[in-house]
Amino acid sequence: MTLERPAAQAIVVFGASGDLARRKILPALYNLHREGMLPGRHAVVGYSRSDLGDNGFRAEARAAIEEHSRTPLEDAAWASFAPTLSYVSGGFDEPDGFTRLAARLGELDALGCDAGRLYYLATPPAFFAPIAEGIGAAGQATERSRIVVEKPFGNSLGSARELSERLHAVFDESRIFRIDHYLGKETVQNIVVLRFGNSIFERLWNRDVIDHVQLTVAESIGVEGRATYYETAGATRDLLQNHILQVLAFLTMEPPRSLEPEAFRDEKVKVLRAMRPIEPAETVRGQYHGYRAEPGVDPASDTETFIAAKLHIDNWRWEDVPFCLRHGKQLPRRATEIDVVFRGAPDYLFGELGMSKLPADHLTIRIQPDEGISLAFQAKKPGPGYELQTVRMDFDYDRSFMHEPAEAYERLLHEAMDGDHTLFTRADGVERAAAYYETAGATRDLLQNHMLQVLAFLTMEPPRSLEPEAFRDEKVKVLRAMRPIEPAETVRGQYHGYRAEPGVDPASDTETFIAAKLHVDNWRWEDVPFCLRHGKQLPRRATEIDVVFRGAPDYLFGELGMSKLPADHLTIRIQPDEGISLAFQAKKPGPGYELQTVRMDFDYDRSFMHEPAEAYERLLHDAMDGDHTLFTRADGVERAWEVVTPMLEHPAPLCTYEPGTWGPAEAADLIAPRRWHLR
Repeated sequence: MTLERPAAQAIVVFGASGDLARRKILPALYNLHREGMLPGRHAVVGYSRSDLGDNGFRAEARAAIEEHSRTPLEDAAWASFAPTLSYVSGGFDEPDGFTRLAARLGELDALGCDAGRLYYLATPPAFFAPIAEGIGAAGQATERSRIVVEKPFGNSLGSARELSERLHAVFDESRIFRIDHYLGKETVQNIVVLRFGNSIFERLWNRDVIDHVQLTVAESIGVEGRATYYETAGATRDLLQNHILQVLAFLTMEPPRSLEPEAFRDEKVKVLRAMRPIEPAETVRGQYHGYRAEPGVDPASDTETFIAAKLHIDNWRWEDVPFCLRHGKQLPRRATEIDVVFRGAPDYLFGELGMSKLPADHLTIRIQPDEGISLAFQAKKPGPGYELQTVRMDFDYDRSFMHEPAEAYERLLHEAMDGDHTLFTRADGVERAAAYYETAGATRDLLQNHMLQVLAFLTMEPPRSLEPEAFRDEKVKVLRAMRPIEPAETVRGQYHGYRAEPGVDPASDTETFIAAKLHVDNWRWEDVPFCLRHGKQLPRRATEIDVVFRGAPDYLFGELGMSKLPADHLTIRIQPDEGISLAFQAKKPGPGYELQTVRMDFDYDRSFMHEPAEAYERLLHDAMDGDHTLFTRADGVERAWEVVTPMLEHPAPLCTYEPGTWGPAEAADLIAPRRWHLR
């Protein structure tokens, strides 16, 4: 359910003097205030054991914002934000502290902040239940209250259930917001739009097309003073259970029935329930050299700082598709990426070039540090022959191959001297193409000579080999399948001034523009129209092919007032700049699901021209709005623990690895013959 957003709100930050509040919560609240995204009347109350007072808390908040805010501190914004800040000192299990907090909230109620409460628990997990119980005992857990709980949600299945029971004793499930800041990242939310707002991707999103999926969360730092926490959590609990499985649920769930939060969470829980518990034999644990010498670490510690695991989902969509997960500290660089690796193309065609196995195409979803999406696939390097190279969308030859491609005539002269007919048209191909335009007029200048040859390459069946005749056989086959163009399906034009051109008949009927609709009568292209046009004196010089895909179903985003989702399309640019791009729908940064067309390879800075909100800003905004979409429900938490419990109870042997590497060599063996792409 989506709760109604209150017109006024008091926001209580427990652990207000701690690291999480300083780095994330206070800067996020400041930016929401600056952008007018907090309720019209609001107050922020800090609560912790430190004896700060109102002025001390404001000074700490200002310092935190200056150091950690994504936007610079603005004097005017601070001048209006600072008066909303106040502070109460007290322990997290101290009744007197909660009594003082209740009194302060009563004062704020009298000032008009009585419409709602938001309690944010930026504290160690051991205090979650005592704080909730303290709020309840002080009479502050009303129907207008919401509580936000940071990860981890327990440290085992049993403790997760116990925590949920204690929270439910005070707050209804609809009032509990379990926060996973990864789900606040724009790219994670964009997975929903990538899959369900674009027809091209959802049709690929299954075991028939996908070979395996990799999810890597790599950190270049060590434990950085968090040894006490890390010794009890380890890499598995620290991130695998809390972040990775929730992101994976977005990636693998079935389409929700609507954009309502419960519809999303229902589907997430369904796919979590389909995840097979991870067997210890399919895990690799590692610990970087030097970890045991870190301050606060047991010299004989068996705590892992690296975990790799293979996960399986037992449902129709994902049967036999392994999900390869890894997370670790002291790795070569900081990055969080999802790699969707597609099944390889048949090898028969390029095997004769000595390529025993074509590299697999893969879609990379970058979550951090640079959010974006890219598609890696094979392209032909400029020059004679068929030497392949992996490129990424949106690519062009200059960037991808680092040198300027040869002019078309250079290439053709080279091929002619080599006796290679691949790019030249055979007689029966010429005859078949010429027959089209006896009824259409004088269009031979370009439409007949160039366009149909390009179209034949685009629409032909796979040739039996790379031999020129094999290509040409297929080109002729598809040319023979092209239905003659009817005059009723053409448009001819002539630009003003053409008849005054030197050498032109003043009464000339010659067209300088032609548009036509063409049909290919075969199984592959039945009912797919090919829309062609060519003309002189047009706004710019360009030759492009646009392959427009069928649209995604409208039911999910129709409720947003979008009667028809824009179609995804693949653009092949022939001149003046050679390249390929893919246009599809993505979610604009911010709350809700406002869509915008973007192009591969895109990132938010280039596509939307402004910096996206920090994850915590989005999550705080949603919590205040009562929107549960990005927060985890109790049964989802429990199922996630069920998935990882076997590997926690029976851990695999501990392996070592050097700082600056991608973890133990065994991690590579785990997913062989596949390989980790992020390396």
